Amino acid sequence: MEDRGHLGDGEMTKERDRLTYLGKTTTVSFEEALLKVRTELQKEEFAVLTDIDVRETFKSRIFREFRNYKILCACIPRLMYRALNAEDRIGTNMLCNVIVEELDSSSVEVSALDPLVWSTATENPDVREVAAELRVRLEKAFGRI
Repeated sequence: MEDRGHLGDGEMTKERDRLTYLGKTTTVSFEEALLKVRTELQKEEFAVLTDIDVRETFKSRIFREFRNYKILCACIPRLMYRALNAEDRIGTNMLCNVIVEELDSSSVEVSALDPLVWSTATENPDVREVAAELRVRLEKAFGRI
């Protein structure tokens, strides 16, 4: 399989195309990984607002097959509230899109864009503090997967 810049065993961060991703690769099934991700995100106060099934969307909309791939749009409401009060347009970047992607029959990768990346779009220290806390909480959640 071609290297698409996925995380290696034990890797928690990966830089790709100048963006830094947080994540982890696991050997549990796709469904087990999805359940574990939801559980661990919840432990860190994340609320999953939207669950996008990319595979099903491609199948029903463009009639193409695709691997198991879900995008969980998540946030920590109290942090989102704080960031939006500091800078209202940060909502365009604020959600943590957590990807659960089946790489092959024996590995699943969980990843998200490092919140510190999108926080550089502003000079606002409150937004940067929120991003730093989001990063820590994502790392904790991913570390338990």
